[in-house]
Parts: sequence; structure tokens; C-alpha cells
Amino acid sequence: GCEVEEQKADLKGYDGTILKNTNIIASMPKRGTDETRIMICAHWDSRPWADNDPDSANWHKPVMAANDGASGVAVMLELARLLQHNDSLPVSIDFVCFDAEDWGVPQWSDAADDGDSWALGAQHWAKNYAASGSNKYRYAILLDMVGGQGARFYHEGFSLQHAGRLVDRIWSAASAAGYSSFFPMEAGGYVTDDHIPVNEVAHVPCVDIINHYPDCQQSSFGPTWHTVSDDMQHIDKNTLKAVGQTLLQVVFNDFHVRRVIRNYLPSDEESEHCATLLQWDNIYYQPPTDSYVDRKPTVRIGLVQWQMRPYASVDDLFEQVEFFVDSVSDYKSDFILFPEYFNAPLMARFNDLGEAQSIRMMAQYTDEIRDRFRELAISY
Repeated sequence: GCEVEEQKADLKGYDGTILKNTNIIASMPKRGTDETRIMICAHWDSRPWADNDPDSANWHKPVMAANDGASGVAVMLELARLLQHNDSLPVSIDFVCFDAEDWGVPQWSDAADDGDSWALGAQHWAKNYAASGSNKYRYAILLDMVGGQGARFYHEGFSLQHAGRLVDRIWSAASAAGYSSFFPMEAGGYVTDDHIPVNEVAHVPCVDIINHYPDCQQSSFGPTWHTVSDDMQHIDKNTLKAVGQTLLQVVFNDFHVRRVIRNYLPSDEESEHCATLLQWDNIYYQPPTDSYVDRKPTVRIGLVQWQMRPYASVDDLFEQVEFFVDSVSDYKSDFILFPEYFNAPLMARFNDLGEAQSIRMMAQYTDEIRDRFRELAISY
């Protein structure tokens, strides 16, 4: 459902190599009455050299770029898939893939590195956007290295400098979505990345969601950064999900300009006497209903990591069960999921029987267990 544009250009690498750059811009159909859009972006090129690999024999080998490149594009593709048929999406989105981000000066080169050899595709896009005089983008979010094992996303320095409020929004959205452990409310370092020309040349507030490993000796970007080990074996689907769910929280829970109210503040010369009417779409709002059963657009499920232990009776078993029910109830969960055979220790009473017969005997507790769960569901 996106309209796709290719932005081609011949760009010069740090060593004079001419790079056939292609930025890809995929625009979703317009949503609502707001003329502005938001941009979600990532780089889709890969590092030509594994110049940070522990083995110097690999320094001139190309990087597979499963994390440093492909992970950001993967999140964008999944977002586009999820959003293409969603009529409730309140904003219009462009997905932008920048080329030639990772052609920066390699560590084995004697060339000087002033930072301009990186993010070449984003630099080209930003110059063209600025020259066009367009102001269609309200803000942008850059995804870089968002799939690594053990990844955490700290506040990136230039993002705080240029788009501090957007940083607060994104990290608050992560917390609301249940991913605060992936998005600690702590400052990371300053990173040379595609968001710099987007902020400084295009003047679009842009936040870089990028992994930061403060305790990694090999690199603060993680142990696989610019190495031959940046492959699918080092990708964690839970990290990808945390970033994707956070972005969904951001785009569905936002303020949108509806109209300008003229002559609202006669004494305010700076606003030319105007005010702006904003609409906030609360994704958790549920219209009142007379139905006995409420239909919820979102549900929260508590998953139990169960520790097997001896139980002398069903009472002992449900003492442990109620502990977990009480815990997930505090988090306002709608469901709680126990593992299969969580009641297996009750078979201990039938140790004198064979395995098959012991399992059959355990079935005698089914009605009582079901009734007790029903009582807990009502009481909590």
C-alpha cells in the first residue's frame, strides 16, 4: 500500500570511491486531515569491512550486518505490514531506507575521520529535503542496531540535544508498553549516525534508537559491531519486538493538529492571536457499552515460571497458585497462564502405581482445580 520512490545519486566515499547510492522512500497513504507526516528510518547498506573484528585476518571482509543495518529495516517492514490495513492509524508515515551510512573511514586506514565520511545517503537526503523548502515531517525516528542480544537503548546525546521532548515520549511509550528494561531512563554516548544530517541539515527533529553496551570492552555498540559475527545467530527476536511495540505505542498514542482557532488570544502577538486545537487519540479508551461482556482492544497476560516442588494436597498446590494470581493481579492482568502439568507433583500420592495409572488417578482432581481457579478469577 506504499508509494515507493528511489532517490539515486553518485556519492564519493572517504577514499574517492564513487558509490552508487540509492535511498528508498516508501510513503503510506494519507491518514486523517493532518497534512504533516512522521518519518521512520534506518540504513539498509552493510559495512564493507569488519574492521573491528578481534581477528585482524577478517578486517577486510564484509559484514553480514544482521544487526547493524538489517534489524532496523526488519522492524520497519513489520510495522508497514501491521499498519497497511489499520483504519485507526491517526498519522501518515514515511519509511526511509538510507544508503551508504556505513562507508565511514575504517580503523585500519590512515585517512583522517572528521565524521563526514559516515551517513552519506542521509546527508544527500537532508540536503535535498532542505532545498525543497518542505516542512511535511513533524519528527523522525531512526532505528540502528535494534536486534542485538542483550541490547539496551539509552538516551543518545545528539537526540537529547535536538529532540529532547521526543526522546521523553519514546521512552515513556516503551515503559507504557512494558519494555522499560530495554529502554532505561539513562544517558548514553553521542553517536555519529544518520540522525545528525536529519536534525542539523533537514531540521527535522530526529531521535536515534541505537543500542548501547556500557560494559562491553570490544565496543559500546556491542560485541558484534563491525565484525564477521554480526549474523542471525546473534539476533534476539525479543529485542526486535520491544522496539517494534514501542513504535506502535508512539504512533497510535499521539497529539494531532485538527485546526487553528483564530482570534483566540487577542493580546498574544507572537501567536498572531491564534490557538491550535489538538486531538489526542487514547488507544486504551473503551466506549461505554451496555453489553454484559466488555470487548477490550488490548489484553495483558501474566506468564508463570513455575517451580516444581512436592505438594501434600491440593491446598498446598493452590497456596502457590494464589501467590502468582495475586502478583499478576497487581499488574492488572486479564489472564494468567500456567505451564502444562503444573499439578504433576500431585501424582506423588500414587507412587505405588504405574506411570499411566498415576496420570489417570491425577484426573480425579480436575473438577476441584477448575472450581478453585473459577473462585480465584472472581475474587481477583
